[in-house]
Amino acid sequence: MLAQNAAPTEGQNDSIQIEEIVVQASAIFSQLLARVENAQRAVFTAYNDLNQDNYYDIKCRFVTPSGSHIVDRVCEPAFVEQLQSAATQDLLDEFGNPAALDELIREASVTIEANMLALANEHPEFLQQTREYMQLSDEYEQLKEEHCEGKIFCWLNAPLPPVAQIPQD
Repeated sequence: MLAQNAAPTEGQNDSIQIEEIVVQASAIFSQLLARVENAQRAVFTAYNDLNQDNYYDIKCRFVTPSGSHIVDRVCEPAFVEQLQSAATQDLLDEFGNPAALDELIREASVTIEANMLALANEHPEFLQQTREYMQLSDEYEQLKEEHCEGKIFCWLNAPLPPVAQIPQD
């Protein structure tokens, strides 16, 4: 809901003064988002436990992007941070090729997707957790899309999708 002053009268500045912006979050969105995040956490924990190579473990952390005060939860494979650190060091040493970083991440991403699919096929409980997470995430995205349709601003945090798409039944 947006509350604002009355429209400017003749001779006043054409800009509109905004007194207040009220952000209302439905309980259903926050509850569903909490369920999605819990399901995501369970999937990543199970994956990390089943996965034999820590290089492909999924790590989550809280970050505040430059120029923002909004903290966001970011989950990515351990190799992303390791490759970014190595590329940064290479740049500082003036020996690196920053374009190679994207290719290394793409190659490792193919491996992690194959690994995740193999683990889902070998471990039915992991497959079920992943499907539940994907279903909750899809439900949240659908509600968000319906809620935000036609709005210029829609303030809802969206969870990250799983690294690999696990086939549905």
